[in-house]
Amino acid sequence: MMKKYKNLLRAILGAAMLLPFIGFAQQAGMTVQGLSGQNITITGSTLYIPAGGYLNATGNIFVATNQLVADSNNTIITGTTGSRLQLFGANQLDATTPAAATLMDVNGAAFNVDVTTHNPQNVQLTDQAFGAVVTNTRANALFNKEFAFAATNPFTAAAITDNHVITNSNLFIVGAAGSLTGFDAGKYIVTNSNAGELRKLGLNTSQNFFYPIGRAEADYTPARMQVSSGGAVDYYMNVRNFAESAPDENIGGYATMPNVSRTWTIYGSNANTVANMDFIHPGTPTYEVNGYDRNNSNVIRFTGGSWAPNTPNDAENESLFGTPANYFAQQITFAVPNAVGSNSYYGKSNSLIVLPIKLEKFTAVADECTAILNWTTSFEQNSSHFIVERSYSGRSNTWEFVSRVNAAGNSSTIINYSAADAKATAPAAYYRLVLVDLNGNINYSPARTVLFNCGKSKIISVYPNPVHDYVNVLLPQGTEQYTIKVFNVEGKTVLPVVTKASNLTRLQTGILPTGVYIITVIDSVGKSTSTKIIKN
Repeated sequence: MMKKYKNLLRAILGAAMLLPFIGFAQQAGMTVQGLSGQNITITGSTLYIPAGGYLNATGNIFVATNQLVADSNNTIITGTTGSRLQLFGANQLDATTPAAATLMDVNGAAFNVDVTTHNPQNVQLTDQAFGAVVTNTRANALFNKEFAFAATNPFTAAAITDNHVITNSNLFIVGAAGSLTGFDAGKYIVTNSNAGELRKLGLNTSQNFFYPIGRAEADYTPARMQVSSGGAVDYYMNVRNFAESAPDENIGGYATMPNVSRTWTIYGSNANTVANMDFIHPGTPTYEVNGYDRNNSNVIRFTGGSWAPNTPNDAENESLFGTPANYFAQQITFAVPNAVGSNSYYGKSNSLIVLPIKLEKFTAVADECTAILNWTTSFEQNSSHFIVERSYSGRSNTWEFVSRVNAAGNSSTIINYSAADAKATAPAAYYRLVLVDLNGNINYSPARTVLFNCGKSKIISVYPNPVHDYVNVLLPQGTEQYTIKVFNVEGKTVLPVVTKASNLTRLQTGILPTGVYIITVIDSVGKSTSTKIIKN
């Protein structure tokens, strides 16, 4: 195999060679340079490039190591036109299955050469300690030319269908002249941490970039950005799910409404830009929860205190920007903030008919076993009535009629309404209002959660069970805070640990495979209570 590619150099960086190699590197810069048209192959445990050192070739540089470590951003991985850095897993040149992921910690070093990854065990941006390199919590990498996901293994011709870059808490940066190619629903950038991002530098007005991102493997929810005005700008993006702490999708009842259960984070280097944003999700029950309807969809944005619906630029469209069938994109145009926070979080929910009824306030509280509901309008035009609905799951097809309250019809003053429900049969329930006008058009209020305090029970309730896309954990009322963990039958934690939980906590379980799991709730003194759930 090596003869076939006429490699100039085969450097075996095994454990026995690491220490003398590092000692040399600490005293002077190191250069590995191939002769014209020749290939370089480097295999073994670790490829370490010290500060001031560089790789350079006019042919291919085949790197099949478990670790790729550079000392600092003074390190340059470069080549001439036609050369390419080919990343493989250790042993992958000699076997069809790599030993492990390629762990990359180049400390911001620039790749001024085309790069292709072939490793089905993934490339991971991972902070490491190696020789003169010390852990500094970041393993960022800058790619100034093409970064490509390989479709086949050049040595075996085997198809590569699963091949990712995992950011962890680090930055995968595509330079102003850089590009991403070869990505698809099985090969993309995984922003598995809230601190991890895919960044694109040097966009200008009318230019666009496709962000092939997902929260995990087999969880592809990409997005596309086009600068509408105000460039030049660098745009930064990741995607996250509802189980994480920021932002809070429970504000305004967003998590209980029909929605796509992913949140995209977007911000940039220039607060004066406006962008056309396309958010893309698979049309499957894992993502389309609570009865989400693609024909009535709406991009929403977290403004810091609430999730605000917006009129979409267009409807959901299938298979745009090279995505497969059953992937749906919807566009919205917004100003892009220059920091994470207000107006940097986006989601997809169902758009509703805007009625000439302005709902100022809607509250729902428990009076022992009775739910007390109060709401206020400041403007009504041709309003007919309100319907109070109750649900124990919050899903769109589980709402049931509670009561009807007649509306004022026409008013431009504050009007207060109220209703009560004493027939709930669970320790917690969701309530919403249906606003109906004289033409029969309807709109919905945000959902409100009521935790009943019948005798102030100390029982921990977990429901529904079996579960599908979420499970509720109802904790004893009071000021005490709890920790919630979810384990599989092997005792491995399978969802992010929730700390400082209180009252009602919703866990997103849609990403879990079918099977049996254990939910463990731990109180402030370490006492734990466990409940078995079935995911179907």
